[in-house]
Amino acid sequence: EPPCPEEMIGTLASVPFARGPYRFEVTALDFDPMEAVLRERYRIEVPVLACPTGPGSIVRISAQIYNSYAQYETLAAALRELTAGKAPSPPRA
Repeated sequence: EPPCPEEMIGTLASVPFARGPYRFEVTALDFDPMEAVLRERYRIEVPVLACPTGPGSIVRISAQIYNSYAQYETLAAALRELTAGKAPSPPRA
């Protein structure tokens, strides 16, 4: 089910994303360690906010003219891998 009506989605969207099999301790003010995994393993720059009492993570997607459809497909594939448990452990701070 979509997180909001389609007419409310513009160039910036906060998408709830269920936490994968990785585990970490964070507060709602921390960035999710998945952000570092996406950057280091997949070379994807996207903000991921921790939401420990909600869906797990919030992925903030900004659709801009300089991004290609293939880049969003790459992000989707990376997120699928993370939830399937294929990603490495999050980097330690």
